[in-house]
Amino acid sequence: MVLDLGFTVQRASIIGQLGLRTVESVFIVSLIKAGRMYLSGLFTLGSMMRGIPVMILITAVSGGIVLMTGMVPSLAVAVVTLMRLVTRLVAI
Repeated sequence: MVLDLGFTVQRASIIGQLGLRTVESVFIVSLIKAGRMYLSGLFTLGSMMRGIPVMILITAVSGGIVLMTGMVPSLAVAVVTLMRLVTRLVAI
């Protein structure tokens, strides 16, 4: 297990449970890497203004699609597409 307090800011295409797509600035704080499972904090600009952090367990990284589980109802984050995040996670 590797402890990583890295911090990145990306533009992300966020697809909610209802299939609605939005593009927001996303702050990613990588916390733990253990094998292929990553525990990260994901904060959208809107959630930070409301003071709502979203803890997300990244379960797969493939072709620039980061599949995540764990949601805050107000954001309903299901899938985040982050090409540079994939590069960062692979490099850790």
